[in-house]
Amino acid sequence: MSFRDVFKQENIELVFNNIQNKDSFIAYAGDCFSPYLKKDEFSFRWAQQFESGRYVIIVFQRFAAYENEKLTYLNDNFLDEVGKQCRYFKPHYVIVSDTAKQYYISTWKKDLNSHILHCKEDPLQLLTFTDAFKAQEEAIRYSSDGHRSAVLEWLEDYDMY
Repeated sequence: MSFRDVFKQENIELVFNNIQNKDSFIAYAGDCFSPYLKKDEFSFRWAQQFESGRYVIIVFQRFAAYENEKLTYLNDNFLDEVGKQCRYFKPHYVIVSDTAKQYYISTWKKDLNSHILHCKEDPLQLLTFTDAFKAQEEAIRYSSDGHRSAVLEWLEDYDMY
């Protein structure tokens, strides 16, 4: 299976879909998202089916979505856990925006575009939260600028070098 057949830019809309879905797990790589999958479909073997490259596949679980500071989606089936292949021992959360944001990387001398918010101090690192409520507060604040934002839990990650 081709990487580009699974990971697509337009799949960002699945992050903000307000329909309840038991399969609320979605993979991310190269600022593209996969379709929804069941939790048990993700594994090291699943990740190895794609051609190698300098990217990381991160599996997220949808938690909540906001638009204009209002909750538009809350995952009724949310599992507060991390997977076997996760770099973290405790749950971590990221914020995804419906519009890509640019981060200047001085070592690359160019911009990085990403739908996931990155740290201001180190734009190569994703902005993560260990507390879901702090992530929600930041997502609500971010959505006040007219952006849709979503809180996703980092379930697993696979390095693809």
